[in-house]
Amino acid sequence: MSFWKSLQAHPTLDDNANRAYRNFNYLLLIGIADVAFLCVFFRNVQPNWPFLICSIELVCLIVLLFFHRKGFFYTARYLTFLLVITLQITASLVHGKSAGFDYILLAIAVLPMLFFSSPKSYISLFIISMASLLAIQYFFTVMKPSILLEGDGVYYWNIFLTGIIIFLTLYFFKTSYEKKQAQLTLQNEAIHNQKEEIEQINEELESIINDNTERLRTQEERMNEYAHIHAHQVRSPLARIMGLIHLINLEPDSEKALREYLPKIKSNADELNGQLKEVSKHLNNMESEKDESV
Repeated sequence: MSFWKSLQAHPTLDDNANRAYRNFNYLLLIGIADVAFLCVFFRNVQPNWPFLICSIELVCLIVLLFFHRKGFFYTARYLTFLLVITLQITASLVHGKSAGFDYILLAIAVLPMLFFSSPKSYISLFIISMASLLAIQYFFTVMKPSILLEGDGVYYWNIFLTGIIIFLTLYFFKTSYEKKQAQLTLQNEAIHNQKEEIEQINEELESIINDNTERLRTQEERMNEYAHIHAHQVRSPLARIMGLIHLINLEPDSEKALREYLPKIKSNADELNGQLKEVSKHLNNMESEKDESV
């Protein structure tokens, strides 16, 4: 993995955490560029200890960037803000109000909210930054700067940098909020569509159940009615057959009785057979209608 790619994402983080990781790396790069600019500006300033302090700060920021890439997210971020606050206090007291280093503390007061999920982390840094800013304003009235800078270049640069940092802070808040709102909107639309689909499916299922229930009720009524009718039609020839058999048993001359009653038995048996065929045919038709409805 190249150095630049390692600043874009960390394999142990999810998408939201990687966004904060990437933005903090960008912030460190901006801070490194800012301190490098100040190192160039202070290289000819006497005494030379401001140049040495900026050089040390530059090295510290590079080291913090290294540790941040290695996964020490909270420690690297918190120490970075404390380092920047400390150096802005020092620079403000050394160079005075005309250098504009105290303006950076305004940006540091709001910037940590982008990189810490715990309120105690960014609130503590906000309190430290604002307390430092107020204390500096007091010291400006009671002590004189030890090194006055020539020109207004650093002053304007610090104001510009403060504005850029505050703008980026608000921009990232705005884009993150809009992205979450867009995600919530899409989720709500998906839930609404799923709800409509479920309601439609329920309506279709209810309609199918009602249709099948009505069809089964109708078939049951038809079957009961048909069974009732055919029960009487089947029972009549069957009763006549049983009566003829009983008469045959009563006759002393069984051969004569058979010759006399056998045609009647056959006629009733044919009638019974016809009725049973009709019942069977009707049941088969009802079974076919049931299969077609399914």
